[in-house]
Amino acid sequence: MASPTYPTELAARVQFILNERKQVIQPLAQQGRKAGKVLDQQAEPHKTLFERLDSLLKWLDNTVEMSPELKKDTQLDTALKVVLNDSFNFPDKFKTKATALLEKWESEHWGGPAPAVVDSPQQNGNASEGEGDEDESGNSRKRRRLSQATPSSKSNGVVMKVPYDHPIWGKQGIMHGIALKKSENGRKSKVLDPKYKNRQRNAKVYGHNEITVGRWFPFQLCAVFHGAHGAAQAGITIGPVGAYSIIVAGHYEDLDRDDGEVIFYSGSGSHENTDPGRVPTPTDGTRSLHSSIDTGNPVRVLRSYSGASRFAPTKGLRYDGLYRVVSVSTPKNLKGGLYERFRLERLEEDQISLQQCRVRPNGRDLMDYDRIEHGYPSRRV
Repeated sequence: MASPTYPTELAARVQFILNERKQVIQPLAQQGRKAGKVLDQQAEPHKTLFERLDSLLKWLDNTVEMSPELKKDTQLDTALKVVLNDSFNFPDKFKTKATALLEKWESEHWGGPAPAVVDSPQQNGNASEGEGDEDESGNSRKRRRLSQATPSSKSNGVVMKVPYDHPIWGKQGIMHGIALKKSENGRKSKVLDPKYKNRQRNAKVYGHNEITVGRWFPFQLCAVFHGAHGAAQAGITIGPVGAYSIIVAGHYEDLDRDDGEVIFYSGSGSHENTDPGRVPTPTDGTRSLHSSIDTGNPVRVLRSYSGASRFAPTKGLRYDGLYRVVSVSTPKNLKGGLYERFRLERLEEDQISLQQCRVRPNGRDLMDYDRIEHGYPSRRV
């Protein structure tokens, strides 16, 4: 299937998203409801529509910067909720991606300013004064007691306030910058903490971006907050003159190869292509890797625990330093179709060895990781 050409101007993006809603999401929803079960993703005409939906969700996550205008003109929140509606029987993988997008954009207030946090009303209707705890600079201050959770959406739950001094989720913890969001049905999910929206590091920078080589992150969302990677779901952070970062995650482990200092990384569509004479139409991510070859700009490489390599961390993700994309080849997959495989070589200068990187996660990291799922008490601050 030929991938669509994704627009860059706001008006063109609005029209493109509206077209994909009408031509992809609505037909799949209608057919899923009519069938009364999850549709076969490998059977036409569903296969082509599901491939388009997958490409759309990856593009939205990896490339599109949300704004109140874009949300209003496209009603993207409504479209994503269609995917999540059980009546339409979308496959779980698309529900997972739609949920991640909704939670990311809601935590970012859809590109708009953060809502004012209101005082927590007491039973008598008055907000009481409290001494409060220290602010982030360590200065004691008096402030009003606030509600236990910050509303992020009337219909999608609330973001639970993180105790500042919590050993895992607080300012010094491994989950700093991430909060739990509690939905109306009681389910909790991890989102970027809106309290620290202005402190999230921009990942669209070439080079280390002040990330220490060997740094470990419990979840991909943590890497996003700290600027190591720029997408909550996608494996490539796309840049104008080359990729900013990639995640080696083992999705194409039968095609990719991780030798540590050298990585062979497959382009999008590598598994599915059956054409022996032509590679899949490149996605934005694949094109960005081609640009990396042309410009020589270094790429941050993060390894995920899901990778099959002996260099993969046992949990979470680890930043293993800068690599350069030096070439691309076109071998064949198991179906006989051509695909693009990029060769990345680790830079030698100004980096600790991979052997030193592999000490993370260490014992303390793993102990803290096991405490993440305990959550935290949402308290008045």
